[in-house]
Amino acid sequence: MASDDDIVFDEEPSPEPAYEAPVAAAPVYTPPPSIDLSGVDTILSQPSASAAAGSMARLAGSLRISDAPNQTIEGVVRELLKPMLKDWLDKNLPAIVESRVEAELERIARLAR
Repeated sequence: MASDDDIVFDEEPSPEPAYEAPVAAAPVYTPPPSIDLSGVDTILSQPSASAAAGSMARLAGSLRISDAPNQTIEGVVRELLKPMLKDWLDKNLPAIVESRVEAELERIARLAR
């Protein structure tokens, strides 16, 4: 009977390909499209609205983290953490499993007494 604490190793893990950090492309400034405010009651003048839109477009271009579509910050962080987590697990998981197995064996031995 298996419980949530059981660790099952079904097969050998396949080797991971070498990790390559994503290369961010240099942001390219494209002027914002002209904003048509005619007929709209706003608190900004046309030049102020266009300047603000241009600044926001430059900011959005400089914050771009990937050329992949629908790429989120979480996705980039996940990809960057994957090789670090794999390395940490390779170094520490055997010792963690060994200590948990020893603790479980001691618990079983105490129950058998």
